Amino acid sequence: MFKDLKVKHVTGILSLVSFVFSLPILASVTWLLYMKSYDCEWLFKLPRLQIGISVGLESRRVPATPLWFKMKVDDDGLWNNLKGCIYDVHVCQDLAASSMPLKPSDFNKKKLSYVESGCCTPPEECHMRYVNATFWEKDDTPETDPSVNADCNAWKNDRDVLCYDCQSCKQGYVKALKSKWSKLGVFLVSMAVFLIACHMALFLATMWEIHCT
Repeated sequence: MFKDLKVKHVTGILSLVSFVFSLPILASVTWLLYMKSYDCEWLFKLPRLQIGISVGLESRRVPATPLWFKMKVDDDGLWNNLKGCIYDVHVCQDLAASSMPLKPSDFNKKKLSYVESGCCTPPEECHMRYVNATFWEKDDTPETDPSVNADCNAWKNDRDVLCYDCQSCKQGYVKALKSKWSKLGVFLVSMAVFLIACHMALFLATMWEIHCT
C-alpha cells in the first residue's frame, strides 16, 4: 500500500513537471508562428520553423543556414528591401534617441546589438569622432585596408543612409539572425531532452505502478 502511494506520488509529480516545462516550448512556437518579427526575416520568404531548424548548419545550398543568409544579403535587390525594413523598424532611430544624453566615453561603454553596431555606427577601424550615436566626424587619415576603407567611405551622417550600405551592416544582420536562432535552438533542444527524460521516467513509474498492483 505504501509503495503504491509512493509510486502514484512520483507519477503525479512527473506529470506536473512535464506539463509546466512544456509551456515554454508552446510559448516559443507561438512566438515563432504569430509574433511580429523585427529581424525582417519574412523577406526571405521562408517558414520561421525552417529558419530555426537550419540556422545551425553551414551550407550555401541549404536554405536558412548562416552561409545561405550571407549569400542572400549580398544580393543587391534583396538587401535594398532588408535595409529598408531595418530602417522602418527604427533600429537606428531608437539607438539615437536612447543615446542622446551620452558622452563619447559613455557611448563607448554601451553594449550595442549586432545590427546597431553594424548599421547605425561606422566601423571602429574608421577612427571617426563621436558626436552622437548617428553622427560621426571622419578622420582625415586614410585607411590601408581596402575593405575597411570601403565601409568608411560608405558611411554618411544622413540618418537615411548611415552605414546601411556597409559590409559591416550585412555582417551584423547575419550575426543577429544566427545568434537569435542559435540561442532559441539550444533552448528548444534542451527542453525537448528534458521532457523526453520526464516522459521516460513517467513511463517507467507507470509500469512499476502496474507491476505493483
